[in-house]
Parts: sequence; C-alpha cells; structure tokens
Amino acid sequence: DMGWWMRTIFQRYEITQALPVEYGSVNIASICSGLIFYGEGRYMDAWQLALCIVGIFVIAAGIQSSRVRSLPCACKQLPPKFARRCTHDPVVAAAPVAPEAQAATAKQATHTAVI
Repeated sequence: DMGWWMRTIFQRYEITQALPVEYGSVNIASICSGLIFYGEGRYMDAWQLALCIVGIFVIAAGIQSSRVRSLPCACKQLPPKFARRCTHDPVVAAAPVAPEAQAATAKQATHTAVI
C-alpha cells in the first residue's frame, strides 16, 4: 500500500530530505525501465540516448546533494566584522562568551539593524 509507505517515510524523515530521494528514484526507475524493459533506446538517436544517461547521473547527483547536512560556510569570505558572528564554524560556535560581551552584544543588537 503506497499510503503506508509514504506515511512511514514522512514520519521518520523530514519531507525536505525524503521527497528529493523519492522523486529522483521514481524518475531514475522510469528512465531505466523505458530503456531496459520497453526498448525505447532502439527508437532514439545516439544523442537522445546520451542525454537520458546524463539525466540519470544528474538526478543521482541531485539526490546525493540533498543528503548533505549543510552547505560549506562562506564566513571566511566575509569582512571581519561580519565573520565574527558566524555560528556555523564549530570552533566559533563552541567558544565561551563572557557575560559582559553577551550584554554588550544584546545592547548593540537593539540599536542596529540585522543585515
């Protein structure tokens, strides 16, 4: 039953992680079944068959990229006054902050616009 399958997957995983895998897998299976079982490759020119195969690899790369937990932090490319606010770097995020610095940051945040 497809309803049970989808309910189970979406209870276990976030939709943004499960849906690209589901759609990508369905499309790869569709292309492969057309080429293998239905022999659609016989009716294609070489460039069309090549594009289908390239499409399979593009879809697989998309599935793989959706599995990446987070994108690389671009904080090292920012000016220093913005880079110090980075919370993506585990070393920066784990560094203890003095209470005086927390109070000063909170006061400054109320007076400046967030960029």
